[in-house]
Amino acid sequence: MTAVQVSTLLMTTLLGVGLFFFIRAASKDRTQQRRYQVGIPMGTLGPQLYGYAQSHGFRLQGQDEQQRAVFVGMAQPSEFLAVFLSLLTLVGVSCGVMVIRSLYPSLGGIPWLLVVLAPWAGAAYRRRMQRQEMLKIWLGEGEQGSLLHLEGQRDELDRLEAYLGLS
Repeated sequence: MTAVQVSTLLMTTLLGVGLFFFIRAASKDRTQQRRYQVGIPMGTLGPQLYGYAQSHGFRLQGQDEQQRAVFVGMAQPSEFLAVFLSLLTLVGVSCGVMVIRSLYPSLGGIPWLLVVLAPWAGAAYRRRMQRQEMLKIWLGEGEQGSLLHLEGQRDELDRLEAYLGLS
């Protein structure tokens, strides 16, 4: 095997490892905390938060030790991201197959059987996203309205922020 072939195989292997970890990172737990000063009174904001949580599949579980309302629901995978990851894997595996075929032409079309791995990425993402998700909310009185402390998944907090018109 020549130096060019070895370096090509090594670079392709490293790209494959990168693709694998990119797929794993897509379903990583991204819990964040955010704080807001909201100009809406607590009496109005509380029911809005409760309505949002219920409309997004969360149910009130109770309070934690810090007196935050704890809502529990199931994380929902993004179908777009599942398809995107499968297509990205298809492209990555196809490139890998072309490298293998150029290095080992005697294998013929057998390496192309590896493309059946592409749907695995979307399925793995969906499976990893099937987990329980928590949304913790603390609401208090502030000088200029309400103080709102949130803890939850980044995407869920982004949706809640847009729903309430926060920035």
